[in-house]
Amino acid sequence: MIKKYLSNQLVRPTGLVGKHLIGRLWNRHNRALNESTFVHLHALNNDRILEVGFGGGYLLKKIFSVVSAGAVAGVDVSPIMVEQARKKLRKHIDSGVLHLHQSAAEHLPFSAACFDKACSVNSIFYWTDLTAGLIEVYRVLRINGFFVLTFTGKADLNKRGFSNPGIRTYANEEVLAALRQAGFRYITIEQAQDAHRTFAMVKAVK
Repeated sequence: MIKKYLSNQLVRPTGLVGKHLIGRLWNRHNRALNESTFVHLHALNNDRILEVGFGGGYLLKKIFSVVSAGAVAGVDVSPIMVEQARKKLRKHIDSGVLHLHQSAAEHLPFSAACFDKACSVNSIFYWTDLTAGLIEVYRVLRINGFFVLTFTGKADLNKRGFSNPGIRTYANEEVLAALRQAGFRYITIEQAQDAHRTFAMVKAVK
């Protein structure tokens, strides 16, 4: 019962638990994935970078600690996560560096070719259509734009009972196939481990 409740909260955070616990849980549990993604993103001062599914905002903070002459944007499907991030990061929003939107990956609220780089960490499980979301990421990246996609392995998630009608786990090859279908090239994948699980990091270029 508790596992199912938490699973539902991960799909659509609500109430006091969604407001005060889920973001912190994501930040702590996904720390190694966020740190690895940040390293491979190679953020530069004048980059324009998008994070899809920013959750508790850990990676966003890492990115805009480097980017000051460019811009950082984040989208998340959860109204609560967006509201919390806007409150915590108000000064960065007011400075014009950070832009936050409530949006699904499949309908990004940006014009074509407006970002240099994009990233997403453990977010694809909540997308309604993986390929459609990746096509949108491809659309908003400039030519030769760089994408880092990090996610926990299917076997680890299934072993822990990470299941819910609103959650889908993916084998590595499924993700690679969807990236190719979206149009990405120079696709590479590597696996790593932290204390919790094995995770994959995929890098691709538009």
